[in-house]
Amino acid sequence: MPNLSSLLCLLTGDGDSNPRDIRVQARGGGLWRISDAHCAYDPLHFVLFHPHGEPGWHPNITSATPAVVDGLSSEDEQQHPSEDEQQPDADPAVDPGRGGGRGRGRGRGRGRGATARRIARKVTAREYAAYFMHDRNPPTNSTFTYGKRLYQEWVVDQYSKVEGQRLRWVHLNQTTLRADQYKGMVDAMQQDGANSTNFGRMVVLPATFAGSPHDMNQLYQDSMALVRKFGKPDLFITMTCNPNWPEILHELRAGEEASGRPDLTSRVFNMKLNALLKDLLQNGVLGIAMADIHVVEWQKQVLSHGHILIILCS
Repeated sequence: MPNLSSLLCLLTGDGDSNPRDIRVQARGGGLWRISDAHCAYDPLHFVLFHPHGEPGWHPNITSATPAVVDGLSSEDEQQHPSEDEQQPDADPAVDPGRGGGRGRGRGRGRGRGATARRIARKVTAREYAAYFMHDRNPPTNSTFTYGKRLYQEWVVDQYSKVEGQRLRWVHLNQTTLRADQYKGMVDAMQQDGANSTNFGRMVVLPATFAGSPHDMNQLYQDSMALVRKFGKPDLFITMTCNPNWPEILHELRAGEEASGRPDLTSRVFNMKLNALLKDLLQNGVLGIAMADIHVVEWQKQVLSHGHILIILCS
């Protein structure tokens, strides 16, 4: 049988009618459905990472870094209590919110009688996963990265959880996104002789959803606009992640392989890519750049690679 060092996750359904959950058979009979937003989902799925039944992510974890809101009126204060007024409803032992805080610093109120207030915010599933994907000191605080193949499965599961929640939010907020403004499907349904029952329920993914058709079309239009204004690209550069980079090998523990640490390889690749872009665009090692386009893709064996297009000054 083939032996691969990477995992694949295939999601079926629309993310709303087929939610990702687990089912537990109760001692008294019957099945319990545990949603992926429940604090017991991760301990029941990844028992080795939660040997004492520690709670996993849930929507009510309070971040250690509150948000600072400028110009908060008295009406907003009633809707958004301050950090001191809002009781934390998360386990104090779980503190995954030290990264990714929004609105650091103090601001001036823009309205009459408005002041800057610190608003308690909740930890998202993405922030929770990113917190535990970093090595901690002592090592007992970062047991996830010791899981090898199980760690890869956990990363894929957390990514699927985040994407599923984003899709559900888009599905439930079509009015907020003004999906009715997208006339393509509406015009197709209004054609003579068209049967609207064949179209199903229309759900529009906005351009802010990475990888959606609107997002890809917007990126394509931006790229064509650069070519139309500055001309054809002069340089095409490809950078591929090398699992034998010294920065990666130095951080691997005994018995670990680079394929078992996708967080480490991705982090080192991102730093090296930013350093290369700085040399090309700011330092001008190959010439003065007028415009650039770059994209990051992933090969097999969990290796990242980037494609860079640069238009130089003639």
